[in-house]
Amino acid sequence: MASNDFSLVDVAGWEWDLHGIYSAYLGHFQAYNIAWYDRSWGHLFASFDAFLNHNWPVVVVTDARTGRGHIVTRQSNIQAFVRMIRTRFGENMPMANENMTAVIPYEHGQRQLRHISDVNMYKKLHNTLPAAVLAALRSRVKHGNPKEISRLWQRKDMSFLALDFEWSEKSLVVLEMGYAAIRSAHLEASGVWPPIPESNYRKGHYIVSDYVDKVHNRIAPTFPWDYAWGESQLVNKAKLPEIIQALITSLASPDSESTANTLVLVTHTPAGMLERLQELKLPSNLLVVDIAMLERQLFQSRPQTPAMPMMRLPNQTLPLPMLLTSRNIPFLCPFNNSGNDAFYTLLAFQHLIEPETTRLPPPRVKQRDGYPMVAAPPPMPQNGSFSMGILNGAGSGMRTMNGNGGTTRRLSAGLDELSVAQQAARMSMMNGSMPSFFPPAGQNGGSSSGSIKGTGPRGRPPNQGPNKSDRDSESRRRSGSMPRSIGPSGPSSPRLPPDQQRSNSRPKMINGGSSHGH
Repeated sequence: MASNDFSLVDVAGWEWDLHGIYSAYLGHFQAYNIAWYDRSWGHLFASFDAFLNHNWPVVVVTDARTGRGHIVTRQSNIQAFVRMIRTRFGENMPMANENMTAVIPYEHGQRQLRHISDVNMYKKLHNTLPAAVLAALRSRVKHGNPKEISRLWQRKDMSFLALDFEWSEKSLVVLEMGYAAIRSAHLEASGVWPPIPESNYRKGHYIVSDYVDKVHNRIAPTFPWDYAWGESQLVNKAKLPEIIQALITSLASPDSESTANTLVLVTHTPAGMLERLQELKLPSNLLVVDIAMLERQLFQSRPQTPAMPMMRLPNQTLPLPMLLTSRNIPFLCPFNNSGNDAFYTLLAFQHLIEPETTRLPPPRVKQRDGYPMVAAPPPMPQNGSFSMGILNGAGSGMRTMNGNGGTTRRLSAGLDELSVAQQAARMSMMNGSMPSFFPPAGQNGGSSSGSIKGTGPRGRPPNQGPNKSDRDSESRRRSGSMPRSIGPSGPSSPRLPPDQQRSNSRPKMINGGSSHGH
């Protein structure tokens, strides 16, 4: 009989499949011409049910290599079975390890210990294997296992849905919802594979009309009107849960405790979003892919050479814009727009799985009056050799967000008309090149050093002389109360004696520029 006591054991050492032990012994008898049926202990191998009468301690695990479920026992329990035969029947029984099925448990925690003494109990426990396999699969996919995720993609019968939300920083109400989806079975049946992002992604963007242009985030500003891949739709906040529920149920298969859902949710750092989605009663067998974890697993699996150094901290994940840049995926539209975030999340997922066959779409930006046309930022090498300052947003003039992992930000929420150009400028300067939207020297009658159209240095109108602070600085230089030049670092240059000074000297500008005439 089985013990009813509930106890947990560490899975380390539980590596021998119980049914595989019985099968291995029959194979051993056949290989060495042992007439087991004529031995005094032969009745123990007459059937699997008779073999189980030994009352085997077992646990349920999944194999880390194959993902299959197994009912396993320990080596010490096999040795106890051999000692029992020697004690009761006076014969030595070999271990037959060469034919046994060894399992590498994927689980690392404790598992419930059970005792099996007949085939009916084995059947009941065997019926729990699909649920164990599903739980292990969900864990593998969640932690970015490239092999399992690639297997889901190659099945071509799954649906992949990228969801993204923008929340209010104060009240946590939903401001926007965006999505992008791939129906693999439909595309495969239509003879379209791999998917073409621009034409084969089902995508959309919804703005909650109750809060648009009324609720503004200060830490991570949102850009609801900058959706670049279609038309945004204004909806009432009461209708948004209904829209999300309809979207999910149109792609998901029925809930099950033993098989995975055909819907795979693709996200980037999904921690906060999944808790909120539980209000919609998501299927319990839903698989969730975090592309940040997937990219990290792929990066860590690459061989590192002196020509391709690793300039990332251990276990560091990339924010979405950095992830796109590391994969040479161009983009222009601002992030913290849920529609743009969802589209590029799904695109990055497809590119991580099939980089050779993914057709990258040209970058888009919402065309509105006042937006300058800019070129795509230059690609960044895929070897992961990021500068630590860049990854931390330091030294590049960038401002990072706190919502979905970090992205280029506007310096002010009010600079709507220049936001796209500024973001492209920062991404370009980060990669060592200047953007193409700066006006050339002499354009509009201004100095080439002006960063905004129609302005000279320090924001003054072009072709005008120095302001009051400039005149005061020049007066201090003439009087000797201020050094002639200020270097990039260290103390200023000492003053020369009057007899060594140049006779016909002009006031020297602080930054080496010439003085402006009136």
